[in-house]
Amino acid sequence: MSNGFPVPAGTLLKWGIIGCLAVGSLIYNWWNADYLEWEDAAFDAYRAGDYPKAIELYSQCLAEDDGDAMIHSRMATMHATLGHYKKAIFHCTKEIELGDEVESYDYFIRGEYKVQVKDYSGALNDYHQAIAMEPEDQKYLLCRAKAYLLLHDSVAAETDVQQALSLSNENDRFPFYEMGNVRILAGDTAAACKHWNNFLDEQLTDTFRFGMRNLDALRERRIMMVKDSIQNNCAL
Repeated sequence: MSNGFPVPAGTLLKWGIIGCLAVGSLIYNWWNADYLEWEDAAFDAYRAGDYPKAIELYSQCLAEDDGDAMIHSRMATMHATLGHYKKAIFHCTKEIELGDEVESYDYFIRGEYKVQVKDYSGALNDYHQAIAMEPEDQKYLLCRAKAYLLLHDSVAAETDVQQALSLSNENDRFPFYEMGNVRILAGDTAAACKHWNNFLDEQLTDTFRFGMRNLDALRERRIMMVKDSIQNNCAL
């Protein structure tokens, strides 16, 4: 015989559910505190440029929750900066898969990373995606032209070059630089140097315009650009 009042089964079930929820909440808060601590520390390291530390901490976050597109974006940037292009491609792909609003740049930058690992066909596909979204972006067109040249399709490359030229803005120096890169891949050293000189002459103009006086460094940069891109000498 019971000494107390009988407890309805519904009440027992209700308190059992409440107890489970309370325990679950404690566990979640404990886990969430660790996650937020890792994320905050990772962001601090990322902002400070300590990429190895940031990668380690963000990796802990991703081990707990692999669905944060922003973290994958930062991981891609850091790995690419450190020269880990295959890992950068992996995180770019995850960002694209998870992102609510995928931008043309997401495809473009993955294409750039694929060029670094000599996946030129894959890069070309990404450039196609980027250009479909931003058909009048000169940078995208010129980088796709380079990919075409690396795949020995000079006709398609020239088409992109001419389209990029038709979009030229006299205040935009970037096409000169990329046009030089396209021409050097096509084997036209003289044309490449002409474009690079135009690019650097515009920078020289800015040097005077903004009162900077480090002209020796600018000239050295011009020389290094040529040395990095071609083996033979080029008249500057």
